[in-house]
Amino acid sequence: MAASTTSAHFVNVYQSVDKTKRPVTTSLAVARSPRSPSGDTEEIKATLPEYYTAPPWRLLWDDLVLFIRCIGFIPFVISPLWYPRRDGVRYPKLDKSWMPRWLLWGPIDSAISAIQTWYQGKVDPYYPSGEMDELYPSVGNLWCLFIHGILIVTQLAFLISLPFLATLPFQLFVLYIGGFIFVNYIFCLQLNAGTENNLLKSQHALWPEAANWKSLDPNENYSEEWIFLNGVSVGSHWLQGNINRLSRTFQRPITGVHNRTSGIIFDLIQCLLERCFYFGTSDTRTCYALITAALDPAQKKDKTVLILHSQGGLEGSIILDWLLSNYRRETLHKLEIYTFGNAANHFNDPETSKNEHVIGHIEHYGNTGDFVSQWGVIHFKSLVAEQSNPQPMDGRHPFLPIVDDILRLDKRQNTFAGLLFENNVLGHLLNQHYLDRLFPLNETLTRVVESKGKPLMETFMARTMRAGNGSCDVEGHKVCQKSRLWEYINGKKPKEYELQQS
Repeated sequence: MAASTTSAHFVNVYQSVDKTKRPVTTSLAVARSPRSPSGDTEEIKATLPEYYTAPPWRLLWDDLVLFIRCIGFIPFVISPLWYPRRDGVRYPKLDKSWMPRWLLWGPIDSAISAIQTWYQGKVDPYYPSGEMDELYPSVGNLWCLFIHGILIVTQLAFLISLPFLATLPFQLFVLYIGGFIFVNYIFCLQLNAGTENNLLKSQHALWPEAANWKSLDPNENYSEEWIFLNGVSVGSHWLQGNINRLSRTFQRPITGVHNRTSGIIFDLIQCLLERCFYFGTSDTRTCYALITAALDPAQKKDKTVLILHSQGGLEGSIILDWLLSNYRRETLHKLEIYTFGNAANHFNDPETSKNEHVIGHIEHYGNTGDFVSQWGVIHFKSLVAEQSNPQPMDGRHPFLPIVDDILRLDKRQNTFAGLLFENNVLGHLLNQHYLDRLFPLNETLTRVVESKGKPLMETFMARTMRAGNGSCDVEGHKVCQKSRLWEYINGKKPKEYELQQS
């Protein structure tokens, strides 16, 4: 399938090291007493603190520098807009919920159905997931893009105007800010409406093929809970598309926690608050509550699977810290986490014994040409790999350590648990740029394409892995051999295997 091929023959894999075996330490000079003469000190060894515990101003500065370094990837977050043509597709009919119900009768309904059928024949071959792809030109998707276009322009104009209007009387300045936020909220209602308590369920009940899913068979004793937390710019329409695509991929019911959008620009500002000030939003707390409920022994769930995308990965890192602080390792071992385009700056998962961690399993997937991945998971996994294989000056400019000393910037170590699979392609959208390439669906969108349990040749899962930076003990294997998520496709359950994480 053209949609799922990549130009690279290898997949870069980043695997961390056990900090207890190779701790990152430093020496601290300690005065013998408050009145000791200058130089009367002794040195003690100390383990470097975690990077994400640095002061917020330091994290903001680092994020700004990293943003400038990665800014060239921003135009490609929506690339490609479509894929090469795939003939023979037979996708489900387009949704007609955009039409008022009182119009859907007799000849009008028939005419709309005929027009949509003709339209699908022209458009469907270029979108591997059909209407679920975020940039598929359906009424719902085009409306989302239209609202986001307005929000981008108005929010940029608002931020640019603030310095020029700062000379206004304080009351007028506050009124201006409050008025804009109110208007912005009204526009965002067009995107966020339609959820109940910020939650959505996959629409599997409407699909005939779902009647054959094992997860819906009462005789199968299905005991899993699958939860998804979305990223930036996602309204209820795109969230529904995300959880429907995940549900078709893994043939399981999916619960979506809605990380409500305020527009792309304001969402990025929220990301900075979460990443630099460790700020937990209402949807972060909602997702945490769902996970803890699923992990409750009274629910008798064998497994809880959390899927995160973009900003959802950032919020997921906070949720993970909360879970590690409040629950026993036996409980958390039933949790598995999978992220796509993760925007987090850390991901904790302490090791309990050799090759064993508190969390049952963690995997990350990132596109090389994805701005968010470069700003998040790829950057920080690279730093973790460099810690285990330090290079001279760590690749930094020779004057940077002097600048650090002048600004009194303390050294810190990075932690990012889980194996990262890096795909050498562009794009950030979950369905169109991640799932379509990793788990391509068949011509009827009813199951992932495979051949006797193996991925098709030249697809991402059939690629060979190599170390992205430093050493990796899974180098040389096929991605499908070490991707636990692959073993869940089409309603399957993974073989129990142990994969070293950090």
